[in-house]
Amino acid sequence: MTTPEEVASRIETIVKTIQAKMPETKIILQAVYPVNAHVDPGTVGKRKNEDIRTINSLMKQIHGVTFLDCTDAIADAEGNFDRRYTVEGLHMNQDGYALITQRIDPLL
Repeated sequence: MTTPEEVASRIETIVKTIQAKMPETKIILQAVYPVNAHVDPGTVGKRKNEDIRTINSLMKQIHGVTFLDCTDAIADAEGNFDRRYTVEGLHMNQDGYALITQRIDPLL
């Protein structure tokens, strides 16, 4: 299984590649969304919010990008993907995308 550190490292490699080849490119790196295994455990699989929080923490440290963390808008009180904004605990629904769009638009 891939560790959170490996995931963040791979993302950083992608960012560095873009920065090297297109240094004027504005990169908005969005936090990984939480999951909610209570909605559909089969879809969420082995994904864990603890690992997602670690990935996001590491991604915040990547230089030269704008890090956008919308977790506060789509998570419930326990830090899970709020049922109001997810289809099955993993993917966002239309209401969730509407919230995220409000956060992204000012950065574009």
